[in-house]
Amino acid sequence: MATDIIARAIGQSAKDKTDKITAALNEHLEDGALHAQASGGKKVVRFVIGTSTAGWTKKDCDYLCDGEGDQEEIMQALEALPATGGEVVILDGTYYITASINIPKNNVSIRGNGNATILKRMYNSTSADTASLITLNEKSGCKIQDLQIDGNKATYDSIYNYGIRLYSSSNNTITGNTCSNNNSGIVLSLSSNNTITGNTCNNNYYDYGIYLYSSSNNTVTGNTCNNNSNIGIYLSSSSKNNTVTGNNCNNNNNYGIHLSSSSNNTVTGNNCNNNKYGINLYSSRDNTVTVNTCNNNENSGIDLYSSNNNTITVNTCNNNDYGICISLDSSSKNNTVTGNTCNDNNRYGIYLDSSSSNTVTGNTCNNNRISGIDLYESSNNTITGNTCIRGTGQPSDYDSNQYTIRLYSTGNNYNLISSNNCMGKAVVIGGGTGNSVWGNKFDDTVEMLSYSTVEAVSNVYTIDFANSPVKNVKIETEDSNAKTVVLTNVPTGDAELFIELTYTNVAVITWFEGITWLSGIAPTFTEDKVYRIAFFKYGTGWHGNCVGGW
Repeated sequence: MATDIIARAIGQSAKDKTDKITAALNEHLEDGALHAQASGGKKVVRFVIGTSTAGWTKKDCDYLCDGEGDQEEIMQALEALPATGGEVVILDGTYYITASINIPKNNVSIRGNGNATILKRMYNSTSADTASLITLNEKSGCKIQDLQIDGNKATYDSIYNYGIRLYSSSNNTITGNTCSNNNSGIVLSLSSNNTITGNTCNNNYYDYGIYLYSSSNNTVTGNTCNNNSNIGIYLSSSSKNNTVTGNNCNNNNNYGIHLSSSSNNTVTGNNCNNNKYGINLYSSRDNTVTVNTCNNNENSGIDLYSSNNNTITVNTCNNNDYGICISLDSSSKNNTVTGNTCNDNNRYGIYLDSSSSNTVTGNTCNNNRISGIDLYESSNNTITGNTCIRGTGQPSDYDSNQYTIRLYSTGNNYNLISSNNCMGKAVVIGGGTGNSVWGNKFDDTVEMLSYSTVEAVSNVYTIDFANSPVKNVKIETEDSNAKTVVLTNVPTGDAELFIELTYTNVAVITWFEGITWLSGIAPTFTEDKVYRIAFFKYGTGWHGNCVGGW
C-alpha cells in the first residue's frame, strides 16, 4: 500500500528514491498497533503527515495538511505523541508554514524524505523567539532529519528568519537537512552536546550557514555551507570544545569558518576555498586548526587576529593573498604554526604583523609573490626549519622585491631565524634589535658562524668575551655530571652570544643569571641531539632562545 501511495504522488519513475520513507510508511501501515487516524484511536509512537497539495488523502496518513498554515497539523501530531516522545514522518510535498514549529517534548524525531519534503516559510519572524521554522527550546534527545527548510527569501527577508534553531538544548541530532534562503540555516544558542551532520546550508542571505552562539561540546561534521552572504560556519561568544570537521565552506562572502572569542575548539579536515578569508580566528585561544584546505581566498587562507596559544598545523593554504596571517598589536602570541603548505600566494606564504612569541617551523612557503615568510613589527618569534624558495632556488629566480624570509621595518626585535632553506636569496633583515639569523641555507654553503670550542673544567664552561661584543662557542656534555655556564669579561654595552650545544650525555645545565627565555622557561634537551642557543644583551639583561634537536 505504501509503495502505491508514494508512486501515485511522485510518479513511478522516482520510486527508487523513496525507499527509506517507503519502509517507514509500510511499517506504519502494516502494524495495527501503530496505525491510527488523528480523529480517533490509540495514541501511537509514530504519526505520518501528508498534504493534499501533493495528492495525499486522509486514508494515506494520520494528519492531512491542506497547503495553508500546515504547521497546525504538524504541531497536532507532535502534541499527540506520548510524553516519552516518538516520531513524525512527513511525506513528500510542499508544506506552507506560517508560524514556528516548536517541538513540545523530548525524544521526538521529525523525518522527511530529503529535498522531496519541503517546509516553506510563509511569514516574517519578528523576534528570536519565533525566528526558526523548527525550534528546539530546552529539549534533548530529538532528531530533525531529511527535511528541506526553504526560507523563501524572495518574499520573507526578516533578519530573524532562521531555518532550524536550538536554544538551551542538548544531545540532539540535526542531520541530512537542506536549509537555504534563510537569514541563517542552523543556529545553536546556549546549547551543548548536539550533533550537526550532513546538512546543506547554502545561500542564506544575511548571516550564516551554521551558527553556534555560546555553545559547547557540539560536533559539526560533514556539512556543506556555501554561498552564504557572510559566514559558512560561525562560532562566537565563548563557544568551547566544539569539533568542526569535514565541512565544505566555500564561496561565502566573508569567512569560510570564523571563530570569535571562542576557545579549545578543533577545526580539522575542512575545505574553505574562494571566500574572503578561509578560516579566521578573532580573539580566540587554545584552538587546533589542522589538515584544512584553504585555497583561492581573497585575503588569507588562515587568519589569526588578536588570538593566542593556537596550533595551526598541516594545512594547505595556496593561491590566496596571504597564506597564513597572524596579526594585531603583539596580541597574537604563543601560536604554533607548523607543517603547513603555503605556496603561490599573491603576497606572502606566512605573515606576522605586530605579533610576538610565535613559533613558525617546518612549513613550506614556495613561489609566493613577495616573500615566503614576512615579519612586520613582530618580536621574539622563532622561525626555524622552513622552506622558502622560488623556482629552483637560484638567484635568478628572484627580483629585487622578492624574498625568501624578510624582517620588514625596524620594529622586529629578538627574533630567531635559523635552519631555514632559503636557496637563492639570503634572509633580509630590514632593521630591529637582537635578531639572530644563523644556519640558514641560501647557496651551496650554509650561513654558519665561526665557533671556538669551550670545554668544561671542573664541570664549568667558562666563556670569556674578552670585552668583545660577540662570542660564538661550541660546548658538549662529555659526561653526565651537572654543568654550569659562566661568563667573564662581558662588555658593559650590548653583547651577543651564540652557543652550539652537542648534548652527548644527559646532564643538568645551570645557565648564567639574568636570562629571560623567549619560551618562558629554560630549554630541555634530548640525548645525542644538537641545539643552537642565541643570547642577546641590551642593557643589563639577557634574552635567550633555543632551537634544535637535530
